[in-house]
Amino acid sequence: MSAFAIEAALPADAAAIRALLVAAFPTPAEADLVAALRIGGHAVLELVARDGANNADGAILGHLLFTRLTVAPPNDRRRAVCLAPLAVAPGRQKAGIGTALVREGLARLEASEEDIVLVLGDPAFYGRFGFHPGRPERMLTPYPIPENQWLALGDRPLPLRLALSYPPPFAALG
Repeated sequence: MSAFAIEAALPADAAAIRALLVAAFPTPAEADLVAALRIGGHAVLELVARDGANNADGAILGHLLFTRLTVAPPNDRRRAVCLAPLAVAPGRQKAGIGTALVREGLARLEASEEDIVLVLGDPAFYGRFGFHPGRPERMLTPYPIPENQWLALGDRPLPLRLALSYPPPFAALG
């Protein structure tokens, strides 16, 4: 199996990322979501896993997007993002690509002084990165608990109650 490199997504990668998302998910909803989040200016960090180390022409094997969340109350200075979606090419799953994307993404977010990351996903997978299941009395989001998980970056404590709003394109997912 060839090596892969984790890199920032480039504008020229948009078509390949869309093709990957359409192949990795049962419907094009996630591909449409990524396009809408980019157009709306909601993207904070977008990474790809490229086939072949340091090969800008390598096929895109994985993709990860972090988008800005709104924290309430408005005077709260915490910076929050959500991890969605994470995709790995069919046939290349279970090879460490998704794990590498998440680890690199979290390291970059912490270095840029983000405070909170939310993800809606499998607690067994995301728990290994330090994500904790949300508690309905402390975390107010439109998504179900416990699949809605959080991770605090850095050393700032979370408030007793946290209300987070997702960018409008997420509403289209239903």
